[in-house]
Amino acid sequence: MIKNNDRRTFFNLLITYLFLFLIWTLFSFVFTDPNLTLINRQAFIACQNFLWQNILPNTYLRVGTYLTLTGALMINYLYLIKFWPKKIKFFDKKIIITLLPLFLILLISYNALSHDLFNYIFNARILIKYGTNPHRVAALNFPNDLWLRFMHNVHTTAPYGQAWTIISLIPYFFGFNKFLLTYLSFKFFAFLGMLLSYFFLNKLLNKKENKNFKLALLFLNPLILIETLANAHNDWWMMWPVLASFLIAKKFIQEKNKNYFWIILIVLLMFFSVFTKFASLVAIPFLIYYLSKNHLEKLLIFKTKFPEKIKHFIDQYFWDLISISFFLPLLTKRSQCFLTWYLIWPMAFLPLLKSKCWRNNLLIFSFSALLSYVPWILYLPWLNFEHALANVLLYKQVILWSSPLIYNLFLLLNLIIKNVKNKR
Repeated sequence: MIKNNDRRTFFNLLITYLFLFLIWTLFSFVFTDPNLTLINRQAFIACQNFLWQNILPNTYLRVGTYLTLTGALMINYLYLIKFWPKKIKFFDKKIIITLLPLFLILLISYNALSHDLFNYIFNARILIKYGTNPHRVAALNFPNDLWLRFMHNVHTTAPYGQAWTIISLIPYFFGFNKFLLTYLSFKFFAFLGMLLSYFFLNKLLNKKENKNFKLALLFLNPLILIETLANAHNDWWMMWPVLASFLIAKKFIQEKNKNYFWIILIVLLMFFSVFTKFASLVAIPFLIYYLSKNHLEKLLIFKTKFPEKIKHFIDQYFWDLISISFFLPLLTKRSQCFLTWYLIWPMAFLPLLKSKCWRNNLLIFSFSALLSYVPWILYLPWLNFEHALANVLLYKQVILWSSPLIYNLFLLLNLIIKNVKNKR
């Protein structure tokens, strides 16, 4: 009876999650760029004007709604994970019936928290329509193009690798030169990247205990859903080749008769990943170690006590270490003070982690990352209807780092107290 009640609670939470994301989608259109009309229909325009006139100028309502909504999403997610039935599969029929509308709702939402999607679209447009290399020519060189009106960072050339520029031509092609179709095509393409990552993670986990729970922990996280489906960031197109490379490496290691075609495929996948976003260079040393770890055991140095312990530690916490290494590029100047969607990189390994502490840190970071958007919600520079808010980036960083810092200080304090008690 208790199990049935838990199962019912779980599905009720899943439906509530769907409802909350429906509200998110409606709220997202508050932030539609004033120069953009997504649907040229009177009913939609009237609704859009209502949001612009009544919610956008109201600072307390705008910020209050965002905080309430993101807070509700975080709490719902935590309870959803808590009540996840042990024997239920991630793609169970009942879950799919709820998740498909959730994904579709987010796909049609506005990219409220980021304008990168417009950059992806226009860089592909520069290559196709104007026959020019977006890595050499900035968007501002095409001032008469109407699609430029709602693009930000028009003065910079394409910041992504050439691999992304090439594959972004696929969703651009399926837009058939219609903005709304192109917009939705790029969103679906971001979703496809996430689905590919799910597929390879599912294979890497194989038959591990609580596999579906671990996958849900990542793919139902509100930050992951918003940054992937709503904001349509391209980071999964960097991460799925990395995950695929480790899966192929695993297959290669297990083969008795080695097929070196797999090594060529790994190299090609890693080239693709690196030339999508350069941060995946971090994975290469781990991939080399993963492929050669069985041979390292035969070396004399690893038969001595200290190197043997180091190797044992690396093997035990391999996925945790690679996740932490993907966190390091977020601290560089190039990341522009920790862009929140880059958390997808270390979080991509969440289902594989062994350390509960690091897993909790990533979850806390995902929540604080959503909250760190508050300064941007408070101050919208493209409208300038409010007074200027100084040090926006500083406030964003303070919000982002506060929660993880408090959590780790609490862990440290607990550890100190335990050590003091043990000494007594």
